[in-house]
Amino acid sequence: MDTSTNNEANMRVINKEYERVTSNPDGIIMSDELKELMGATFSESQEANPATADSHMLRLIDKADPLRVVAMPGELSLLQFANDNVQLGFDIAQGGQELFQYLSEFQGGNSAILEVDGLGGFTAEECKINSWGLTRLAPHSYLLTISFGSENVLFR
Repeated sequence: MDTSTNNEANMRVINKEYERVTSNPDGIIMSDELKELMGATFSESQEANPATADSHMLRLIDKADPLRVVAMPGELSLLQFANDNVQLGFDIAQGGQELFQYLSEFQGGNSAILEVDGLGGFTAEECKINSWGLTRLAPHSYLLTISFGSENVLFR
């Protein structure tokens, strides 16, 4: 392989990587394995906000099997207490089918641990999911609402 052919091949690789990095709106580049470990479902074309002080992480943990955890990044938009019932509003940028599956499994059944990390974060032990819903606010923007009961909510 002569020098000019080698240089052209190197330029193609550099251009391909440059396009991949600049087309990512959050500036987050990570391997698929890391995405799985984080419990997040990012896509390179997804429109997302850069990490801010308002960013949160919602986690639902199976109390019977603490290794069963599902997480969803987003922003806490509503937290309301009424007697033994808590309403949670969480703005998300994408669907989270695994989280929705967990919410369905825990609705009216087994107790779970619900955590929200970030400003105003909390942990709800012995969480019983009463209901949940998803509202589309705009393209790539959804409001996840969860109604649950918990005897032990600890703010962090």
